[in-house]
This record gives sequence, C-alpha cells and structure tokens, in this order.
Amino acid sequence: DGLNSSAFIRSNATDTVSAHTEWQDNYEIRLGNGADFRMDFDGADTIFRNYAHADGDILFQGENTSGVNHNLLTMKTDLDRPYVILYEDSTERLRTTSSGIDVSGEITTDGMTTSAVIKAPDGSASGGRRGRRRRFAFR
Repeated sequence: DGLNSSAFIRSNATDTVSAHTEWQDNYEIRLGNGADFRMDFDGADTIFRNYAHADGDILFQGENTSGVNHNLLTMKTDLDRPYVILYEDSTERLRTTSSGIDVSGEITTDGMTTSAVIKAPDGSASGGRRGRRRRFAFR
C-alpha cells in the first residue's frame, strides 16, 4: 500500500505529530491509564469530562512571558457539589458557591442593575444609581 509505520501515530512510542488529526463527531480522545479524562465533540457541544472521581480536578494553566506557569481556571470535581475557581496571576479571584459567587479583590463596573442594596464590609450601602462608574472593594 506504499505506507510505512512512520505515517501512523503509534500507541507504544513517543511520536511527534506534524499534521492535523481530525476526530469525527461522537468519538472521544481518552487520556490516562483508565481513560480518566475524555474530550468529546457531539456535533454541537464540546465536552471535557473527568472520570477520576476521588481527586480529579480539571485545571487550565498558562505561562506568562517569563515562562512562569500560572493557574487560570480550576474546575473542582472531587466533591459532592462541583464548583469553579477563576484566578488572576495564580491568585483566586472568583469562586462559584451554592448561593452564587465569592469574589476576592475589587469589582469595577461601568453599569449594574440590581434589585438589592449592595453593602460594603464597613456597612456602607449603595443602590439604585445608574450611569456612574462604581468601584466596590470586598475582602
């Protein structure tokens, strides 16, 4: 057939892929000894799924211009109630909770509509104003 073994991705060797691979809809990419992490596209949705139930978070990390690796996003899946953490420079800034979100640091907004009064830690409140840039610092 004119093909040799260097034309294939081998399962028992470290390979360098120098072309695109195309995975058809509803076929998974499986990673780990027990296929613990899977990526799939069902024709409409992209699915990242972790099957490492006891201790399997999904992490997105990236290097800055100095080559230092930083956490960007953690999807905590090792608990009864999964949640998401967003980071800025590896510092947690936002976490989803059963009641909404927890934010660390300042919130800057150009506009906001709310039916609730917003209270700062010092007890001061703000609400009902629109059109002015507001900054709230919560710790």
